[in-house]
Amino acid sequence: MTAQAIAAWTYAGMLALALILGWAVVKWWDGRRDHTMRVLRMLHQLGHATVDELAGITRLEVKPRAMQVLLARLCDQALVCRSFEVQDELWPAPRRVLYMLTPAGEAAVSRGWV
Repeated sequence: MTAQAIAAWTYAGMLALALILGWAVVKWWDGRRDHTMRVLRMLHQLGHATVDELAGITRLEVKPRAMQVLLARLCDQALVCRSFEVQDELWPAPRRVLYMLTPAGEAAVSRGWV
């Protein structure tokens, strides 16, 4: 095999690897975007939710700016309303979480990354 053939195969392999990695990053980013849209739709629905409807929600991650009015409304209806920091495997940086104990169950709303 000549040096040109080796260089061509090496270049083709690197190009294939770059395409595979690029595809993986796009799929990961698309999944995060879909998750964000699901959360925003849920947040929109929660704007009209009662305390009883919050019972099934264990954690909701949304951006702080979108939460200000909703958090005030939810805290008015909650029995206990306090905040703490959490970390998870998707985003290792700590996030502030608002924990609410409602008459129907528990709900926590995160003020962190979506």
